Amino acid sequence: YTPDDVVDIPPRRLQRFFTRVEGTYRIIKSIRDLCVFATHNVAKDPPFSRIDVVSCCNLLIYLDTTLQRKIMATFHYALNNSGYLVLGRSETVGSASNLFTPLDKKLKIYSKKKDSSAKALFEMSFTSPEPQRLLPTDDRRPARKAGRPEQDMERAMDEMLLARYIPASVLVNGDLDILQFRGATGLFLEPAPGRASLNLLKMARPGLGFELRNIVHKAKSTHGAARKEGLDMMYQGEPRKVNIEATPIRYDGEEEFFLVVFNEVPAIEVEGNGQDDTRVRQLERELNALREDMRAIVEAQEAANEELQSANEEIVSSNEELQSINEELETSKEELESSNEE
Repeated sequence: YTPDDVVDIPPRRLQRFFTRVEGTYRIIKSIRDLCVFATHNVAKDPPFSRIDVVSCCNLLIYLDTTLQRKIMATFHYALNNSGYLVLGRSETVGSASNLFTPLDKKLKIYSKKKDSSAKALFEMSFTSPEPQRLLPTDDRRPARKAGRPEQDMERAMDEMLLARYIPASVLVNGDLDILQFRGATGLFLEPAPGRASLNLLKMARPGLGFELRNIVHKAKSTHGAARKEGLDMMYQGEPRKVNIEATPIRYDGEEEFFLVVFNEVPAIEVEGNGQDDTRVRQLERELNALREDMRAIVEAQEAANEELQSANEEIVSSNEELQSINEELETSKEELESSNEE
């Protein structure tokens, strides 16, 4: 480590745990011997055991659901009963919420569940797919597909339909971090400049962020689908109209996810008074939607104020109890002092 790397370490600790080597600092050998650095494939290598902390950041977002479940089971087996799992900012335990308890949702820190119902089963025979080898032209033959031809044909048809006609959509968690993409989302989402982030609000194009937050909040509070229509946004300098919809999803766990679907509204050219009437109706719809949103916000604010007032009353009551206890303690103290004097 360079001197700048260890500038915040106290001199006493620096002298105790580091040695000076050619103008740099090296951790002493007794500590280095305690650390093991090794290449480990969590998908197929045998797991370690009795681990206190597992840090796995920004790996799960690149894996499919099956492999994520397998790795979560491996982590659960490897950790001690009081062990902790640390994930990346855009990752969650997903369907393994029966194995881990969230301790800090913002920092994505989880603890291992110790109850007998949260036992993980992991497969040691998992093999990752190998790349297909190219054979000489004369030796190439069509590979046989497992399963019945009818099932393979249906699967191929479903994949083609999903690839061509699936609407642009994303799956987000409660913190609005994107977990999955479906369809072509480039019209509605783009990476924000600066530090990389998969947060939905940061990736949304101008004009959509506020409404996305509103419909996800509405879907969460009503436990049903929420929809916004005719939203205005800009794409490559041209105005576009978009419909968005958010639907809550629960899958094998306590954590709630939301499916956000985007749909571009085709532009309809209307001449004369018809265009004015269309614009008036659209403004009326937007005004009514804003009134509903304001009403919901006011109701939520009133409920929050009532909760704060109730909490304040409890604090006042606790303060009075503490004051009474303090007076009793002072009385007891005086009695003890008088007893000592006697």
